[in-house]
Amino acid sequence: MTSGDPTCVSCFNRLAEFKRGRNARGTVPKNFKPVVPRLLSVVGKKGGHEFVRVIGQTINESAVRATRAGKILHDQQRLPFDIAWNKDEQRFEYRQDGLAVLELEVDGKIEFIAVDKLHPGEVPAVPVLPILFMTADEASEMLEPESFHAEWRYAGVACSDCHRGVIQARSQDGSMLETRCTAC
Repeated sequence: MTSGDPTCVSCFNRLAEFKRGRNARGTVPKNFKPVVPRLLSVVGKKGGHEFVRVIGQTINESAVRATRAGKILHDQQRLPFDIAWNKDEQRFEYRQDGLAVLELEVDGKIEFIAVDKLHPGEVPAVPVLPILFMTADEASEMLEPESFHAEWRYAGVACSDCHRGVIQARSQDGSMLETRCTAC
């Protein structure tokens, strides 16, 4: 971790190489995806759900980071807003009763408010894909064994049994898949 930044040193260095356009050997990074803050729904202190931002290269990595930080993932990942295409801005946006929805961070939690007019510099909340929840058994039936190797890898699915872990998978011979939850 770097001072005041939740990014690990390795990811920080890869990001610096990506921004420079070359690594220490002078080679252009090809497969790097920068970490970005992603919106996740977690169980709040009062038992309901709240939205928080967790950084990661993928939504799966963000879910892993959240569960490692002790967060419990909530089933309700989708926001209760309409999704509309803004032709002028060429992007999808959340709308509530035709009003733009702003995303604000208050005390580490994400709050959403509908506004009738955007001020300069304000950008409406952008729709995000929800996390997929399933049991380890369901994941073993749905995932392709040839996509995994002998080492355990994250499968991009959160555990619906405990909501505290994510599903990992491995395949010894490419024909049979073994799955497990990182928490249960």
